[in-house]
Amino acid sequence: MISPVCPQSRVTLAKIRCLQECIQKFHAALPLPEAFCYVPGQLQYKVTKLGEKIVVYSQPVNINQHEVSGKKSRHVIGSFHSTKDTVIEGSGEEVYTSAGQWMKIKQTFLQKLFPNKTITTDGWIILFDSRTSADDPPNFTA
Repeated sequence: MISPVCPQSRVTLAKIRCLQECIQKFHAALPLPEAFCYVPGQLQYKVTKLGEKIVVYSQPVNINQHEVSGKKSRHVIGSFHSTKDTVIEGSGEEVYTSAGQWMKIKQTFLQKLFPNKTITTDGWIILFDSRTSADDPPNFTA
């Protein structure tokens, strides 16, 4: 799994503060805060599980399209195994499907990951797999 580099408690507190400010703006009939509309252009994630196989897809897929029992999905761009130094650069864009929470990976970063492949599109990796327990530690941290 992948998680942001900053501590989860800080992320949770920031979300609560933002939500509180938005509620106050709604009550006062004022425009939403600028920070609420911000989507970061790039996030860095560190891999927390060493040796984990990370699969990069061309688009977010559902569980039935996921890589199952060794068969390769037609949406797979490539895969690699994480090391202690693995850092993944993703965009701020996230998508949720039945397979879990996905993070978009820019084409330029994918070219660095797979130098022997011609990459023509952005890719997607699973941040949180829907088949894992909420008690399991994340694969990535921000």
